[in-house]
Amino acid sequence: MIRSGIFILLFNSLLVSAQYRIRGYVKEIQTNMDTVPLVGANVYFSGKSSGTVTGDKGFFELPRSGDTLYVSHTGYSTIKLPVNGLDELTVFLSAGVQLGEITISGKRAFVYIPSKAVIKSEILTSGSLQQLACCNLSESFENNASVDVVYTDAASGAKQIRMLGLPGVYTQMMLEHIPLVQGISIPFGLEYIPGPWMESVQLSKGASAIINGYESLTGQINIELEKPDEHEELFINTYLNSEGRSEGNLLAGLPLSANVSSLLMVHGSVFNSSIDHNHDGFLDIPVGEQYNVKYRINYSKNHLLSQTKIGYLLNKRTAGQSDFLSSGRKESSYYGIGFNAGQFQVANKTGWSFSRAETSIGWQNSFTADQMDAFYGNTAFAGNQKTWYSNLIFQSYINSNIHKYATGISYQYLNYLVSINDTISEINEWIPGAFIQYTYAPYVWLSLLPSARYDYNSQYGSVFTPRIHIRAGITDDFVLRASAGKGTRTPKPISEYQSLLASNRLFRFEEKIYKEYGWNYGGNLTYTLHNKEARLVVISADAYMTEFINQLVADIDRSARYVYFYNLDGRSFSESYQFNVTVHPYKYGEITLAYRINNVKTTYSGQFLQRPFISRDKALLVFSLATVNEKWKFDLTNQFNGKARLPYSGDNPEIYRWPEYSKPYLMMYAQLTRKIKNWDLYGGVENVTGYMQPHPVIMADDPFGPYFDASVVYGPLSGRMFYGGLRFKIH
Repeated sequence: MIRSGIFILLFNSLLVSAQYRIRGYVKEIQTNMDTVPLVGANVYFSGKSSGTVTGDKGFFELPRSGDTLYVSHTGYSTIKLPVNGLDELTVFLSAGVQLGEITISGKRAFVYIPSKAVIKSEILTSGSLQQLACCNLSESFENNASVDVVYTDAASGAKQIRMLGLPGVYTQMMLEHIPLVQGISIPFGLEYIPGPWMESVQLSKGASAIINGYESLTGQINIELEKPDEHEELFINTYLNSEGRSEGNLLAGLPLSANVSSLLMVHGSVFNSSIDHNHDGFLDIPVGEQYNVKYRINYSKNHLLSQTKIGYLLNKRTAGQSDFLSSGRKESSYYGIGFNAGQFQVANKTGWSFSRAETSIGWQNSFTADQMDAFYGNTAFAGNQKTWYSNLIFQSYINSNIHKYATGISYQYLNYLVSINDTISEINEWIPGAFIQYTYAPYVWLSLLPSARYDYNSQYGSVFTPRIHIRAGITDDFVLRASAGKGTRTPKPISEYQSLLASNRLFRFEEKIYKEYGWNYGGNLTYTLHNKEARLVVISADAYMTEFINQLVADIDRSARYVYFYNLDGRSFSESYQFNVTVHPYKYGEITLAYRINNVKTTYSGQFLQRPFISRDKALLVFSLATVNEKWKFDLTNQFNGKARLPYSGDNPEIYRWPEYSKPYLMMYAQLTRKIKNWDLYGGVENVTGYMQPHPVIMADDPFGPYFDASVVYGPLSGRMFYGGLRFKIH
């Protein structure tokens, strides 16, 4: 006999007219009795004539076409619910479903791909984020082959992501579908989102959804934060590592009324240890502190939902020579790097769902103010930036859910002002736009999603952006997807290549820099293999190509003493191929194997060369094992990073030259977690092998000399590191 472990919580009806639709949530009761949204559950009436898939919050809404609702999800038995007279409900699925004498695990994979979604998204769940210490967003991708996170230089500690072999500026970074990392926040923006604040991370390669703007060239990364109405009353996380870094996080759910809930999120991080493992006189890790607070409040009543969040961040750090810490900036004989950055943000999303099924209107608004004062040796950098983002979206269908559409208007404003010593760069950009996205689903297995938007950019004029996505479900377990589309962005050379200030290269702008734009084409397949115990093997493969029509070229190959900025004169492209296999060998285990190849080339001063610092090959092997009820968990991540071409150094004296290619290297991360009631105790090791890039700072003994360069970075900059921490929850 099948026992599904289902509980139904009924809500008040929204309106009398709601009898023509049904909505609600599907959630999973985990072994520790936590409830989390169940993403990708199929919800439909008999015959699947009308169905949908739960989104990232576990939410579903569909037209009523019967009195029996079916809910299915990989690893669970399909269940049916009598819903006569119900308008809203929440379905709870227990984490273990018994079928005869066989126990089937309902635990979600750490990385999940919703099978019914037209656009392929890899959803990194909280389980994936907790496989590593994951102190912030920049440390969330070590166990994922789709994204690389690398240091931009060997002194400042700044990081950037790479997707499809290209820098993160070509990936649309979103915080709950509102732009996240832009302009002067690029060097450290990945560290502005603490790990314990994140509910999930969604990765989409290639041409992403047109609704969020035209800037995506390689994909989109969207971060979902913890929600007030889905969070514990209290969550505390602490962290300490062997290098002396300490962190603390507090999340407190504060219900205000039946319709209003709120969540306070507080983060603090301090690092004051002088670490110099390779004894070159430069700090391996900058010292500093970060304080971050965010308060969000949700209002929900009947058809209206409004979410508001307000936050402030302060980030200070000092790097450079070890002796600079004690002497200060006024002592010119020592080289130092310093940052003092702040960010204020307020954002709101308000939506209204109409009585007509699958019909709603939403309005997103966000204002962000960034400020940064910095110095690299004798070079002073200052930046101020203000951005406003507004997006109005209406979605519905025509006659039936075979024809769905979303349309709307948007507006973006950017005031960007930076200076290097006495050189000032300013951008005032405003972009009104309109878009439409149409979904045609004539069969359960086939969906086409053409979309287009028109924007007027005050810097470059009209921008037209067409995109298309296709999904074909050959079977329920074998899905093919393809996409193509255009992307456009405004380059900001000084902020995007700020890491080159950690050298004595001279900046040379050879011409006026125009907009960057290009095309992305690609496809992927996903195959899920079931056995009689519902243990899974998930196989996925994808291939994408990004071809630039124009690109900002930062040429560090013409000379080791200069960086030349100019528009692309020739060809520039990126090819990326990836293969993943995820195996669930038993109820509490998961193994992921991935291999990726990047081929990225650009024309530099007439030479068609591999883009520097981009590793062609990467392999990943991740083990996650747990005991019954997950009281003990062990996670092991293994990375292989292949060689990368390094830029030209032939005009330096031989002692200050570097090799033409970097050497391949291995990285290992291990973590052990013990669960005791409301407590999680965890400890681990990062960079188990202790590998460090040799001599990352060129001319470290004379940083004010002409050949000093800390920007030639391809590998890890710190050695083996131990850490420990705890998580505490009150429900």
